[in-house]
Amino acid sequence: MRTNADNVIQSRLFMEQLSFLRRYLSVAMLSCLATILLAEIRPVAGQQIQCEAESATLVGAYASATHKGYTGSGYADYVNYNDDYIEWTAIVPTSGMYTLEFRYALGVSTNRPLQITVGDTIVNPSLAFNPTGGWELWGTISTTAFLTSGTNLIRATATGWSGPNIDNLTLTPLNDGWRPLFNGQDLNGWYSWLPSSGRNNDATGVFKVHDGMIHILDLPVTDQNQEFGYIATNEQFGNYRLRLQYKWGEKRFPPRIYAKRDSGLLYHVVGPDAIWPRSVECQIQEGDTGDFWLLGNTGITTTVESTMVTPKKYQVGGIRYSQSNGRIVKSSTHDSLTDWNTVEVFVSGNESAHLVNDVVVNRGSKLREPDPTNPLVRIPLNQGRISIQAEGAEVYYRNIEIKPLVYTAPPPGAIVLFDGTDTSQWKPKGGTGLIQWPIVEGALQVCTTCGDIQSIQQFQDFKLHVEFRVPAVVTTIEQDRGNSGVFLQGRYEVQILDSFGSELSGMNDGGAIYGIRDADSNASLPAEIWQTYDIIFRAARWSAGVKIENARATVFWNGVAVHNNVELQNTFTGDPESSAPGSIVLQDHNNRVRYRNIWIVPLTDSQATNN
Repeated sequence: MRTNADNVIQSRLFMEQLSFLRRYLSVAMLSCLATILLAEIRPVAGQQIQCEAESATLVGAYASATHKGYTGSGYADYVNYNDDYIEWTAIVPTSGMYTLEFRYALGVSTNRPLQITVGDTIVNPSLAFNPTGGWELWGTISTTAFLTSGTNLIRATATGWSGPNIDNLTLTPLNDGWRPLFNGQDLNGWYSWLPSSGRNNDATGVFKVHDGMIHILDLPVTDQNQEFGYIATNEQFGNYRLRLQYKWGEKRFPPRIYAKRDSGLLYHVVGPDAIWPRSVECQIQEGDTGDFWLLGNTGITTTVESTMVTPKKYQVGGIRYSQSNGRIVKSSTHDSLTDWNTVEVFVSGNESAHLVNDVVVNRGSKLREPDPTNPLVRIPLNQGRISIQAEGAEVYYRNIEIKPLVYTAPPPGAIVLFDGTDTSQWKPKGGTGLIQWPIVEGALQVCTTCGDIQSIQQFQDFKLHVEFRVPAVVTTIEQDRGNSGVFLQGRYEVQILDSFGSELSGMNDGGAIYGIRDADSNASLPAEIWQTYDIIFRAARWSAGVKIENARATVFWNGVAVHNNVELQNTFTGDPESSAPGSIVLQDHNNRVRYRNIWIVPLTDSQATNN
């Protein structure tokens, strides 16, 4: 790694190329960058991150520059046959699958494998580094791994040979943070379950893989009942966006030979295998895709059209209703019976939303299950396995992938402005005393007509993290859909609005710096799913009462950079600019927006400038 911050963070262009300081990059991490605790990381083409080996953590191996043709200041040379390793501390901006490409030289006639791990996970137990034909002839070898946003420890360990000379490691993101749950080739990562034979004993081929698809019930139709079953992930998941595509086949099987073709996507699957396991189902059935089915005594709270009919039907802004077991019908129908359909499920804690072909058709909150130790007590249901049903109809699935929704805890040194319980860091805007905004389910909720609130502390340069949840409402007035805002120094507003699925325009939609510019892209999540802003702010600079530099801001909306080091030339609706520090202001726009997990990290002048 280079010896000063200017070499590590070479320029603002470096940040623009990598979107390097995403919301998960704390000041502590910045300090690591500035004090040479990370391997040398520098930009290369295509949003890649390149990490030099000679400046990584070396155990047994050592840095050398004997053989030419390396990048950086040298390479890493293994010494011992076992347990020598190179470990890179790599910071990546987005969770997802990455290609790990090693540049190396090997001047012997046999390959020298290395074990590749990410954290505690072995991603390749024996990656073969084949001879390159000489110690100054450099080649590459790649593997793939899932990396989480923020810091990842990537280790290459000798496993019986002394290893090749390693020049660098290049990380390339795949699929913009999406992680495939189905690799298109086999059911690796999944298990099958049938009542008659248990796990991974699918002798008749209920679940087949071909042509990049999972083909369910590609079997001869007989007059015998076809047992139900499912495949499920080995891994449990919480806080995510899941999407897949499905298409119906032609075959139907007893006992549902005359019924609608039926399957289902189960999530938050917990407990033992059964027909059906405790879980929440996003129904996949002809004309009914998007319904909730609550299985195994799970429960939900939602809003419904009427409480006088069964099953209940979801309605935005309807009657608040709680239910255990059974069905909540979707609000509208959008599935095709002949073509491919796309289903998405957003899960944030114990809240979820179902989308069918890009339309939100169902929402629920307070997902819950009986406490395993006391069934009379209900506890939050916020994670579990993911499952796909075989339920008497031939069906195809493809493109099954998941993207984490990440809610970042305050890093060391952060000032917590709201932790879910304490409002003492806030006061009415322009006033004194206690704020009137209530705490609802651990969140600070806008009290309509109570007025804006502001942080008691004032700030100059900072990194701010805010989580917010806009309500689902029925209105034809765009600016009444979950409207609020976060004012930086009380001056520059980052707009909050339900803009999911909308075209951004007018510099007043979600993600906009209000009145100044629209977000570069629409990174909104559906209403009632928790969202995040991570904002790096550099205040305007003044000399003798005259502004000599405009304020600047970088805004990450749900992990996506939507404003990158943009100049803020005026305040539009905020307080007038001045050289004085300012408060964080949350806006009351008569919409019951909720806030939680608000924290801020003051930045030094050099940190703000480098950001």
